[in-house]
Amino acid sequence: SEGHQIGMQVVAGMRNALDSILDINFHIDAENDEDQLPTTEKLPSRADVTSIITEHLGEIPQRSRLRLHYLRNKLHLEIFLDEHDPQTVFTPENIRQHLDGYPWFGSVRIWVAGP
Repeated sequence: SEGHQIGMQVVAGMRNALDSILDINFHIDAENDEDQLPTTEKLPSRADVTSIITEHLGEIPQRSRLRLHYLRNKLHLEIFLDEHDPQTVFTPENIRQHLDGYPWFGSVRIWVAGP
């Protein structure tokens, strides 16, 4: 994300300015925690989500990626498919249909690589 890129530029600037820095960790927070209820510990891990998707739809195709966004006590998914497949079960509608019953499910976006 753009926020991450800005963070990387700040890290580079700090390393150039300060010789004694060994390790730098930064966190980009996508939401103001003061405006939200505390994040629940009941949100599923990547392993849990992958298992649930596999149970309902089969394995995500190889060379594809799953990105998870934990926002406002919901889990929002982005699936990046490496190639267009008109027969794929990984459509936004199909995924929503299978995951809507989970209280943690927020949204899904599917991205497909171009030709």
